[in-house]
Amino acid sequence: HEFRWIGPPVPKEELVGSKEELIGPDIASMAIFEKMEARQGEFIVNEIGSVHQSFTDNEIGVIFVCLWSGCHANTPPHRVFCKDRRLRPSAGWDL
Repeated sequence: HEFRWIGPPVPKEELVGSKEELIGPDIASMAIFEKMEARQGEFIVNEIGSVHQSFTDNEIGVIFVCLWSGCHANTPPHRVFCKDRRLRPSAGWDL
């Protein structure tokens, strides 16, 4: 499963930090996310600059294969202003 921000990709110029510690963009309060779901035999592709939160289902197992460019930017929870209750901005962060 994935929640993906509907909008243009984030240009690399808007990211701050080093390649090892890039900080993602602010997520505005009016940001709109769509839910995507890959069923058995399907996959999800994220274009460069996409903003997304990927997760697995609690009841269905998953094999996760990731082809990765080696560069990723995380948006810290304090920069997520979107009130979409489906998002979990603090997931994966040691707060």
